[in-house]
Amino acid sequence: ATSRTVVTLTFVGGAVDFSSLKDGRYTLTIDAAKVSNANGHLDGDGNGVGADNYVLASANTPNPPTNIFRIFGDATGDGNVFADDFINFRQSFGGTDAMFDFDNDGAVAASDFIQFRQRFGGSI
Repeated sequence: ATSRTVVTLTFVGGAVDFSSLKDGRYTLTIDAAKVSNANGHLDGDGNGVGADNYVLASANTPNPPTNIFRIFGDATGDGNVFADDFINFRQSFGGTDAMFDFDNDGAVAASDFIQFRQRFGGSI
């Protein structure tokens, strides 16, 4: 059996809507002081010396660019809320798919559709 490490991110504070990130681009930083193994602390920049944070920057940040973003309704992960996302939303409507449950009430309903409709045709 292969061992693996699982990390759960919990979002609190001003950048959240109903416990999920607000729409936007983000940078994820892993604090080297809080990650260690038998060899020492995390070598986040890969230079062979531990105790460096690992930074995964948003697409509008150079060196290297990545795609850390959130836009409610984007089922395909392309940063757009278009027709293909609407097909996925429509299939989830009336169900419990957390991806489309904007208000986190356990049901994909009219209030979630209102949020989806506000973003339809938009991009991040």
